[in-house]
Amino acid sequence: MRNNLLSNRLMSAVGFVRGGVFADVGTDHGYLPIYLYKNNKIKKAIAADINPMPLESAKRNISKQNAADGVVTLLSDGLEKLEQYAPDDVAIFGMGGELVCRIIGNAPWVRNSGVRLILQPMTKQEEVREYLLSSGFSIVDETLSE
Repeated sequence: MRNNLLSNRLMSAVGFVRGGVFADVGTDHGYLPIYLYKNNKIKKAIAADINPMPLESAKRNISKQNAADGVVTLLSDGLEKLEQYAPDDVAIFGMGGELVCRIIGNAPWVRNSGVRLILQPMTKQEEVREYLLSSGFSIVDETLSE
C-alpha cells in the first residue's frame, strides 16, 4: 500500500509506531493498520470499531490489499476487547477529546508502561493533555499535521 493513500493526519501516526502489535481504535476504513502491516512496520494489527458498517469497510480494504494474514478486525467499544491481543501501540484518532479520555479511562491495562498511546483528538486537546497527566501518563512526543 502506497503512503499516498493515507491522509497527512493518519501518516502523522506512523513515526510513533514501534512495531509489534498495533491496535487502531475507531479504524473506519482500516487504512492505517493496512499501511503499517504492508510496509513491515508492525507484526500484526487489530482494526477495531464500535460500528459494524465501518468495520465491513475495513474488512473489504484488508482483503483488497491482501493483508488478512496480518490485520484482523474486531467489533469493540473502544479498547474493551483489545487487552487479549496485548497491543504495544494503540492509535485513537479522529474522535472528540472527551471520547478519547473515556476510552482510555475504561481500559486500565493501557497504563502498563509497555503500551504506547498514539492519540489525535479532534476537539478538546487541552482536556486530553490534562487527563493524561493527571492519570499518570507521560506525553513523550508530539507532532502537527495539516
